[in-house]
Amino acid sequence: MAIVKIDGANEDDFKQKDFEPIPNGTYLFEVTGPDNGPLRVEKAKSSDNNVVNVVLVCADEGKFKGKKVFDTLTINAKAQWKLCHLAMAAGVPKETVQNEGVDLDAILHQHVKATIGTEAAKTLPDGTEAKARNRVSQYLFETEEQAE
Repeated sequence: MAIVKIDGANEDDFKQKDFEPIPNGTYLFEVTGPDNGPLRVEKAKSSDNNVVNVVLVCADEGKFKGKKVFDTLTINAKAQWKLCHLAMAAGVPKETVQNEGVDLDAILHQHVKATIGTEAAKTLPDGTEAKARNRVSQYLFETEEQAE
């Protein structure tokens, strides 16, 4: 057994923290992977699909700097558009995504703008309560029409 010695004098360490979602809006984020590690393709927990789990760390100055928003990008014909949008928001040209795919290492630690929404609290099928949480509504990137 490993014991980690802590400074037990800080009473705030022993209180539960209330989660406060980021208010709906557009923010600047740094793209990271789970536990600040790499982005990687993994097997989805609830389907046969592959997914990329993305952690967005708010880079805007102010109260929400450092807050995290989690996004799971499903890799299949119906949902791969969101991975394409993340790559283009990170500065990868559309033609590169179309012709070569998405290099996950190329978007890691890049800054992207994203519009954030809030998913309401809900009761899960097993009866437990899920708190309200943020979700990515849209990754923002310059379209070809805007570039002209």
